[in-house]
Amino acid sequence: MSYSPTLDIAGAFTVAALVPCLALVACGALIARRESLATTPDGCPAVTLRRVFGGSVALGAALGLFSLAPASFAFVIIFGSGVFGVTAAGWAWNAYRPVSAAFVSVAGLMLGVSLTVTLLVIASEVIQHTGATALTGVLVAQWLAFAVPGLAMALFAGGLKKAAAPKKGRS
Repeated sequence: MSYSPTLDIAGAFTVAALVPCLALVACGALIARRESLATTPDGCPAVTLRRVFGGSVALGAALGLFSLAPASFAFVIIFGSGVFGVTAAGWAWNAYRPVSAAFVSVAGLMLGVSLTVTLLVIASEVIQHTGATALTGVLVAQWLAFAVPGLAMALFAGGLKKAAAPKKGRS
């Protein structure tokens, strides 16, 4: 059997990006079954989980492109992590089910970032013959730099929204 770098990249993407995203979406779906709907205190219409996921993937793709900008690594990580966290917290705050949306928004953002990085690695594989090992390292680093603080911020925002939401039976 011949060596295929594309299969290595697909395996690295599956293990380092797709499986964690599916786990976060599954957590969000399980919590959504138990979580009650939150009303928005300011009267704005709330966002569904489907819209949270779609918008998060699109914003994650843009963040993935930004993370590869020719700037200092520290600036890219700090700024990207901040944007990631604020975006995930915003999606969680504006959702019908804020705690579930925290998990779903982080999964969508990381899926967008991972897809962008993987497509760029595939393009560079065609040109420079880099390996899947580099992709796995980049994806794991981005999970640590973006997803962990983003999930913390989103869960904090979702919890605050649940605490601020008026309770049924109280006026």
